[in-house]
Amino acid sequence: MSYPLNPEQVYIIWKKLNNLSLGLPSGIKTPKLTGNKFEDLILKILRELNFPPPFAGRASPAPGISSVRHEHDLIIRPPNATGNDFLLIECKYRKSGIIPKDDVMLFNQKALDIFWRGNIRDVPIRSLYRIFISNSPLDHNAFRFCLSHGILVLQPFYNKSIYPSRIACYPPLQVAYWNIVQRDFPTIIKREIDDLLLDAQKLMKQTFRKISEIPNSSEYDGTTLQKKYLDIILRTNAYIGGEW
Repeated sequence: MSYPLNPEQVYIIWKKLNNLSLGLPSGIKTPKLTGNKFEDLILKILRELNFPPPFAGRASPAPGISSVRHEHDLIIRPPNATGNDFLLIECKYRKSGIIPKDDVMLFNQKALDIFWRGNIRDVPIRSLYRIFISNSPLDHNAFRFCLSHGILVLQPFYNKSIYPSRIACYPPLQVAYWNIVQRDFPTIIKREIDDLLLDAQKLMKQTFRKISEIPNSSEYDGTTLQKKYLDIILRTNAYIGGEW
């Protein structure tokens, strides 16, 4: 559950992402961003969390097994990496609109091609994890695809009134978990809290995993996973009073 990223790290990245993105309260200015600037700011956040320098970035396309050289945003080792484990991170910046499934499917296909080559810059890959960071919300198909394929999604916590029901705008499960463990709850509901944490742990492990762990059974059905995900978010929201 805590590798390659622990809940606190995901929480910090997610909170800072909200400050870089749209939908902030009135009166708070957002920095003027471009795609490259957004990537640079994400890298700055990671470096502040003691991530090592990136292993490869947008200036050094990574070849896949197909011999196609793929442009990518960040390839970086997680903090306290055990062996040659890597995070492939997509930093998706859009001035407006939502993220469709095609964007995450293309990212996943590039990741697979790089992984099956077996090395990055001649360094063997033991495990490759994928993170999709966006300044715009994902639609439901894109989000379900990420859940099924084990891609961690970090997207800003938009007010659904902006995009009504077209978006799957949920905080990460790791953020829900972190919000619960940082609070004191009455003893009378301890059993309920323990059950919530256990459910969150199981789903975190299932929906953020190595690229080699393919979704080859019905337990990875996207609709089912999204229902479980939403249930955990709603239960957490009730316990923390919406104070994310």
